[in-house]
Parts: sequence; structure tokens; C-alpha cells
Amino acid sequence: MLAAPRTWDEETLLKARAELRSWLVPTIDVRTELLNDSFLASLGQEERGEAEKILSGVRASVISGAFAEIKRWRWRALHLQNGGRKLLIIHRGHEQNAFKGNIITLGLKAGYDVIVMTMPMFDWNAMNSVEFETWDGASLLSSPTDHAVFEMIDTGDRHYIGFFISPVIAAIDAALSVKHYESVDMVGFSGGGWTASITAAADERIGSAISVAGTLPFFARQQAKDLGDDEQYDNRFYRRFTWPMLYQMAATPKGRNFILAFNSDDPCCFNGASAQLFAEYAKNLGYLVKITHREDHSFDSSEVIKWLLDRSRIAKVSIAQ
Repeated sequence: MLAAPRTWDEETLLKARAELRSWLVPTIDVRTELLNDSFLASLGQEERGEAEKILSGVRASVISGAFAEIKRWRWRALHLQNGGRKLLIIHRGHEQNAFKGNIITLGLKAGYDVIVMTMPMFDWNAMNSVEFETWDGASLLSSPTDHAVFEMIDTGDRHYIGFFISPVIAAIDAALSVKHYESVDMVGFSGGGWTASITAAADERIGSAISVAGTLPFFARQQAKDLGDDEQYDNRFYRRFTWPMLYQMAATPKGRNFILAFNSDDPCCFNGASAQLFAEYAKNLGYLVKITHREDHSFDSSEVIKWLLDRSRIAKVSIAQ
């Protein structure tokens, strides 16, 4: 039998958001530059072909930033402008092809300008040699791919989860600095869904956010495959900001929309068997849990865009410039 859900009042959640933002490792030295051939050359052949089809009809720029704690690496995001009045962040997580599927095209057709992002270390955010100070001395690491590396880095009083979340916040800042958008929404898949959940909790400018197969509260992780990467269950972070609190933060203040979507038979993680337990817990908590009948670790782009458009008609969130 599930315990009664814990809830927090709005004042507590807003205070927690401020604490979360101040705890994250921040991005520095943010730049925006027009897309150039060197960026496309860094993509694999299949991804480059798919990218060129999309990029041919839009104005594309690269937003990038750095971290004081990591040398020799900048994260990058693509800002695709197509005359949209709204901004959509699409975070592809660990995908090695951020242009896979038709979510970008559908977002552009739905009246969004789009920012496309990936996890650190993946796709165009791969690392080569990086230098950083660990908790016990300097290190030079070659081509890391394991997120556990971030726990090694001496981040002082800040938390390393900022290496994942701060780029999204900085990318929104950069986009809003050059264009006024009526609203900002976000969709994240898998590791990108995890990112969307915490970013929406940290940044109330995101009016509607959808996390697809990205996260569950710990009590609902009934299978070993639900454990995820290191950042999914960092003890120090989640003792301070539990998943139920983060979900409610993502839907606060009133008028914001947050959806957690899962596939019934997802072979990777967070399938219907685990998600159903969470769905029972989350009734009437201000956010939605959707379980879709699918047997793969993927999502229906048209359905996700429909959810965004349907929910965005309910309420709009004022975007501070």
C-alpha cells in the first residue's frame, strides 16, 4: 500500500527553486555564432544527411558555453529559427543522432523556433581530452563517456548536476536575448527526460515540459533497469531535492504544465509496470503521468507535439526578458 503523497506549499517550492539554481555549477562564457561547416563535419554521415535536410530551411546558429571547472571543452546547442513565436527545447539525451525522427520538423511546423540539445559526452557534445581539478588533484582525461566522471570534479560548494542542467538554462537565456518568445516549452527523451524534469523544476520560464522515459521516484523503481546513470540517484542531491518535490516544482506556480510519459513495454527502463505505481501516487498532484502502449524505447513525435499544443492553450506563462 502506498503512503499518502507528500506535498509542499507554493512558498516552499519557490524557495527550493532558488536554492536549486544557486547550487548548480553555472555555465560561463556563453556565445552564439552562425552554424558553420565545421559543426556539420563533426557529425556522422547519416546524422549529417538528416541535419542538412532540416537546416536548409531555417536560420541556424550554435549556442555554446563552458565551465570554469573543465578545460578544453565547450557544450553546444543548435538554435533553429523559422519565424516561430514560441521556443521549444528538444533534448535528445544520450542519442548519437539528435536529428533522428521527426520531432524537430514537427516542432518547427507547429510554430516553434527550436533549440536542439544532447547530453554532455554524446553526439556533438563529445569530449576529447579534458583537464580539470579533481577532489584530490589535477587530471587530464581522454575521451570520457561515463557520467560518473563529473563526480570526480572539484566543484566547490556547487553540485555537478549543473553540468547537465546549466547548459539548458544558458541556452534559453541566449535565445531570449536575441528574440522575444511568447512561451518556452521543453521535451526531453530518456536522459533528456531526466534533464527536462530537473530543468523545469529549476527554471519557471519553461511553461510546459514533457519528460519521456526519463525518470521515476525511487519508490517506483521496481526493476534493476530503472536505476539509470549516476546522476539519476546521487545521494547528496536527492536527499535535498526529492523526486516528488522536483515534479511539483516543475508544475509550480499555477499555470505551468508538466507531463511524465512512459511506454508500457519499454525494454530500456521505466516501463508500465513501474510507472503504474507512480501514476497511482501522482493523482491530483498538479502534474500528469501518461502511460502509452509502446514496445520500444522511443516516442511518437506527433503525439508529444499535440500534448504540448493542447496544454499550452490552457495557460501561458509570462517570459521575463
